Amino acid sequence: ILRYLDGLSTEAKLCGAVNTVINNQGSLYGENTDSRGFFLSLKERKLSLQGREVVLIGAGGAARAVLVALVRTGSAQITIVNRTQAHAENLAQAYQSLGKPSIHTASLDTLGDAALLKRAALVVNSIPPGLHGVPFPPLDYGASPRGCLFYDLVYQPEPTLFLQRASQAQRATLDGRRMLLHQGVLAFELWTQQ
Repeated sequence: ILRYLDGLSTEAKLCGAVNTVINNQGSLYGENTDSRGFFLSLKERKLSLQGREVVLIGAGGAARAVLVALVRTGSAQITIVNRTQAHAENLAQAYQSLGKPSIHTASLDTLGDAALLKRAALVVNSIPPGLHGVPFPPLDYGASPRGCLFYDLVYQPEPTLFLQRASQAQRATLDGRRMLLHQGVLAFELWTQQ
C-alpha cells in the first residue's frame, strides 16, 4: 500500500508497513500501530527492559514491529534468532542505526543452547511454528531467569506449544491478544480522534 499513500509516519517507515490509513482532507497518510501496541502490552505487565537482554525469534514483518518497540525500551541487547540467518542479519543492520541496544543474530539451532536464555528478561516468538500443533524448535525454557516473560505474538483460544512449554517451566507467559487490543485502540483513536 505504501506507493498509494501521500505520507508515512515515522513508525510506519521504521516498520516498513502500514496497518492504518488516515484520510486527511483527501491526503492518505499511513501509520503503523503494531509497535506501540506491543510496547503498551509490555508496559501493562510492568515489564522494564531497561539495560536487560531480549531474545526475538523470527525476522519477518511482525518481528520488525517488535524490534522497533524493543529498541525504544532501553534494552541492553537483543538477539534475533531466525531460520535464515541472513534475514536476521539484514534486520539487525537496518535497526542498529537507531542507536542502542546492541543487536546480535543467531540461527534457530541456538535455541537449544542454555547460554542464549541465561540473562533474558523477555523471549518473543514471532514465527508460526507452535500454531495448530506444528512442532516448535527445541528451546531450553528453564535456562532463563525466573522472571523471564515468554511472549507469543500468536493469539488463539488455546496456548501455543511455545507458551505451554514456558508455563511448564514455571515462566510467565503472554499471547498476542493484548498487542492486538492496543494496536486496535490506537488505530481507532487515529480514525475517530476519540
